[in-house]
Amino acid sequence: MNNLPGPVMDGSTNSKSAVTESRVIAGLTAAGYPCYVPTGVGKADLVIETAEGLKSIQCKTARHVGEGRLMFNANSVLRSGGAVGYKGAVDYFGVVCPGVPGVFLIPVEDAPDTRVTLRLAAARSATNARWAHNYLVAGSELC
Repeated sequence: MNNLPGPVMDGSTNSKSAVTESRVIAGLTAAGYPCYVPTGVGKADLVIETAEGLKSIQCKTARHVGEGRLMFNANSVLRSGGAVGYKGAVDYFGVVCPGVPGVFLIPVEDAPDTRVTLRLAAARSATNARWAHNYLVAGSELC
């Protein structure tokens, strides 16, 4: 047995968000993108420096939804019960999924305002599929 103190984080939404943001930052940094974390209240969880300039990112945790598919919510639920999308507010979704290596960087304009499904493997009906490999950040697979 070790003498380390127990963790403070409890698996809540806030702690899951912190892990997601950390994985996205680690993956993007490993791929060569300088990352900056904004302070204050806003839609962007982080900002990256690209050859085209600064780009804002909303980090999302995907989940497995059936064989060969990942899904994440492309909106934010309001306390009033409604939902609001991110188009016009951020440039990309930075997406990670527990058990799946790498970071997926998806332009907000490529995503609907509700849920986004990424296909990892071929299926019988994969018409109009968003293939995860098209959004995988090269060099992020180790994070």
